[in-house]
Amino acid sequence: MNAHGLRNAARRRTDVKLLKTSFTVVCFFVMSWGPVSVVVIVESAGCSIPREVFTTVIYLMFSSSLVNPIVYGIMDPQFKVAFKRVLTYGRYGNDNINQSCTGTRQSTIAPQREDV
Repeated sequence: MNAHGLRNAARRRTDVKLLKTSFTVVCFFVMSWGPVSVVVIVESAGCSIPREVFTTVIYLMFSSSLVNPIVYGIMDPQFKVAFKRVLTYGRYGNDNINQSCTGTRQSTIAPQREDV
């Protein structure tokens, strides 16, 4: 009975974390795309929009793409681990070769010697 209660508690914590992450992503989406939608509707109604507003809207559209990885990186432990692994290893990630970018790939295993 106690193990069942522990599984339910773990499931609830996971659900709460997922809900917080989803809520944060939706809030950032609304904050970045809401003004864009308003500007498009106002412009389509025939009103003149200042250039500075268009510039701000463009930055908001691009910030939308930037925010999601940051939110997931802060709030999701699995994403955080994977993101750190990518940043640490770069394009290599294989522990069996020398990653010094000197142009030679040296194995960390000692080569076998041939007796002559």
